[in-house]
Amino acid sequence: MTEFLSKLFSSDFMPHGHCYFWNPEIVWLHATSDGLIALSYYFIPLMLIYFVRKRRDLAFGWMFVMFGIFILGCGTTHLMEIWTLWHGTYRLAGVIKAVTAGASLATAAALVPLIPRALALPSPAALRVANLELEKEIGQRRRAEEELQQAQAELEHRVRDRTAALAAANEQLQVEIAEHHRTSQKLRTLASVVESSPDFIGISSLEGDAEFVNPAGRALVGLAADEQVRNTKILDFVAEEDRQRFQDQALPGALRDGHWKGETLFRNFATGASIPVWQDVFLITEPGTDRPLALATISRDLRERKRAADALLAAQAQVAHIARVTTMGELAASIAHEVNQPLTAVVMNGNACLRWLAGANPNLDEARAALTRVVKEGSRAGDIIRKIRALLKKSPPHIAPVDLNEVIQEALVLTKHEMLRSGVSARTELAGDLPIVPGDRVSLQQVILNLVVNAIEATRMIADGPRELVISSQSDGPGEAVIAVRDSGVGIDDSNLDRIFNAFFTTKPDGMGMGLSISRSIIEMHGGRLWATSNESLGATFRFSLPTVASAHA
Repeated sequence: MTEFLSKLFSSDFMPHGHCYFWNPEIVWLHATSDGLIALSYYFIPLMLIYFVRKRRDLAFGWMFVMFGIFILGCGTTHLMEIWTLWHGTYRLAGVIKAVTAGASLATAAALVPLIPRALALPSPAALRVANLELEKEIGQRRRAEEELQQAQAELEHRVRDRTAALAAANEQLQVEIAEHHRTSQKLRTLASVVESSPDFIGISSLEGDAEFVNPAGRALVGLAADEQVRNTKILDFVAEEDRQRFQDQALPGALRDGHWKGETLFRNFATGASIPVWQDVFLITEPGTDRPLALATISRDLRERKRAADALLAAQAQVAHIARVTTMGELAASIAHEVNQPLTAVVMNGNACLRWLAGANPNLDEARAALTRVVKEGSRAGDIIRKIRALLKKSPPHIAPVDLNEVIQEALVLTKHEMLRSGVSARTELAGDLPIVPGDRVSLQQVILNLVVNAIEATRMIADGPRELVISSQSDGPGEAVIAVRDSGVGIDDSNLDRIFNAFFTTKPDGMGMGLSISRSIIEMHGGRLWATSNESLGATFRFSLPTVASAHA
């Protein structure tokens, strides 16, 4: 054995190349093949070791290491095959083969009992099924975790606060007491605001069961105590005539969009009276998740506001009536002239009739013709007086179909004498197909009269040039009628084009500054608009537009 070990690295045998008669093709075939095999056998263990190091979760990682040692030994034996082609170091080659044999036997011995355990490992298909089941379970748990997240966060917050309190002892206790005092104060302040609010403040469940109404709200609807509130539903607070609309629009809107605003009719539980309120309905949601928890409303009583609005409308009607009377006063001479003409004709035709009847042979045909003219002129005078009475009469607006061309012609009749006296001529450009508009005839005639009178006054102030008014009507599309009054007067400064419609603003020395303001209010009440523009040469043009009957019904 000593001699074997001492000659372990000796090359005292005939090299293997002699067996191949040193045939180059055979020598290099074996050398190349053994070299490639040795290279592959060295590379495979390295990859196995790398794989084992990266996959720490392998069930039998040590077996990969044993295979690596075994394959490494095999590679070394092939390397020695190359060496022994030229060197007879067969003792070392045998030792390497013996080591490789030992590694092979150890690997095989370890592999036999390992096979049943390896077969017991789940197959890829089983792992996929298990993964799917696991993913389902994870999804269920995630949903449960999301639902409990808020509660868990609050719990963790309390745990942290409690841990900090235990660490800080007496000092932290004082801080908590102070914080509790401040929080209580805020809650008391909020409760005081809700309790003392003059508005109706209420809370209900998502299903519509009333849960809370503040004292002002209970007083508004005639409920005495909280017990009565908890026995009602949301729809019980709404007047019967408004209940269906509230159920179809307000509640679905609040639940869908998170809020709804609009006017609603509440009812008084004691008297049954309807109460107009401006209501803001909104969802109370859970912080962080926005999960709806309840419905709430803040509603304001509109009765005082409506009474004030009615009083304002009455005042505006009174001012408009005064403006009409003032306009009639300014047109007194023109009105007297227009009434005097048919009355003079009545007197002349009456005298003629008397003459035809007073003769020895009465001419009944001429008398009848004269009487016919008397009736015609009397009816004309009656129409003029009736229109003047309608303008002077103090009556509420009456909405009916109005022909604006007729209203323009009536206004020109009343201002005809004033135009002649001022040396102003009028020309009309009226559309034959002007659509009918819904409105109050008297109010619209007041607007046109005011615009025409203003145009006459502006035009007669110029010394030179033509004094002409152009009153036109046209249809602006299928749903709008436009009236324009164009003059050749002194015009309007561009800086005053918007200000002239303000109350009490006037450019006339003796003006009150109310006519255009009232006119704009009347037009806007009819759903239209009134505006002014400067002409390119002289004067200004006032226009107003009104929706037609067709657009109002659309």
